[in-house]
Amino acid sequence: MGQNVQNREVVLHIGMHKTGTSAIQSFLSTNAERHLQKEDTLYVETGRDVSAKGMHAGHHWLAWSCVERYSSRVEGPDAQRLRKKVRGEIERTRAKRTVISSEFFWPARREDVKGIQKTFGGLDITVVIFVRNHLDMARSYYAQAVKQEGYEKGFKRIVEQKKWCFDYKRVLDTWVDVLGGENVVMELYDKHDDVVGRFAEVVGLSKQGRKREENVSPSDSILHFVRGLNVVQKRAPAPWGRMLKRVRHNVVAGRQPGRTLSRLASPFLPDAILRPGEREWFRQETKDLHHRFLESYVSPDDHSLFEF
Repeated sequence: MGQNVQNREVVLHIGMHKTGTSAIQSFLSTNAERHLQKEDTLYVETGRDVSAKGMHAGHHWLAWSCVERYSSRVEGPDAQRLRKKVRGEIERTRAKRTVISSEFFWPARREDVKGIQKTFGGLDITVVIFVRNHLDMARSYYAQAVKQEGYEKGFKRIVEQKKWCFDYKRVLDTWVDVLGGENVVMELYDKHDDVVGRFAEVVGLSKQGRKREENVSPSDSILHFVRGLNVVQKRAPAPWGRMLKRVRHNVVAGRQPGRTLSRLASPFLPDAILRPGEREWFRQETKDLHHRFLESYVSPDDHSLFEF
């Protein structure tokens, strides 16, 4: 399959969502030319916007081309061409280590992982995955949907929609079964204050060029206010809807007039994102998934990180 790639490695960072993936991708993208090349490391350009950070700094187009769940985003011949182009870039650069990162690899099926293995045939594949407390991830999903996507439904609805995301054991089993447990590195997000630094350590990169990035989320009361705005926005006539959308962005960003509005509303809003009983409901809803994952993949010493 092209040039000799013996003794060369592909590190595939597959997420999961809400575990610092954007910060890791920003670090890799920002330092792809300045520092990583000096360490004989390639952060592939194909399949990402090389000028971007955050969402576009990851190899999401490549992940979508490999994972059946997203097949409508990159179809048939386009998917094949993209995978071939990635392979060609790896062979041309001759870097000893290649890093590819996208949280959209997370839901890959067994057949998808076999296809990924074929794409990188001849290269040593190491998968790195960060996992986090189930309830914290659910809260983070919900907060993002409210802030960025105009979500107006309740916490339970988004958990029901994304319940497949909480089956960590199924995801890990899929990758381990195809690639072998020795080639899948699981890291506990809640165990590390500096996820980017920990990723660099695991992969074998220096931390040169790294900047600590803070992703500060609005308080729970502000999220309640934003969700209220989303509800009104969805029902308002178009001109009012557009205005409310701008107000929502200002509230989330802490800009005026959103900052004043949220301060005035704050005393009348709940101070917890979960309603009474929703924590216990979530515990029962994910109990089996939670237990199977802990028993299979987490040391008893670390079980406390997944309590809620």
